Amino acid sequence: MTAEDLEKRLKTNVFEGWFSDKADIENSFSIPKGSLDNVEIIYAEYDCPPYEGYAQVYFYNREDNLFYSVHGSHCSCYGLEDQWEPEEIGGFDFFIEYISKVAPVVLSK
Repeated sequence: MTAEDLEKRLKTNVFEGWFSDKADIENSFSIPKGSLDNVEIIYAEYDCPPYEGYAQVYFYNREDNLFYSVHGSHCSCYGLEDQWEPEEIGGFDFFIEYISKVAPVVLSK
């Protein structure tokens, strides 16, 4: 599935909170620069109320044609470092069903 195919079917490259691009995600999770070159970010949010932080990232991996999610959180003493652990969601149809329950904002086109 190409980036154009994804954009026709759902919102892509939605960054909220402290995330504004892939580089912000790489920096916040302390993953090597360029780690996200083969993915399309669907939705990424990093919210930091006082003394804590919460992040969620949903993406499509062009190498295996699957969707993934990553979640992280921290107290004021730390950040999201070492919490990049993608969990496989599955193919497009399963992703749509999953995301409609956990983050329906992604489907609003």
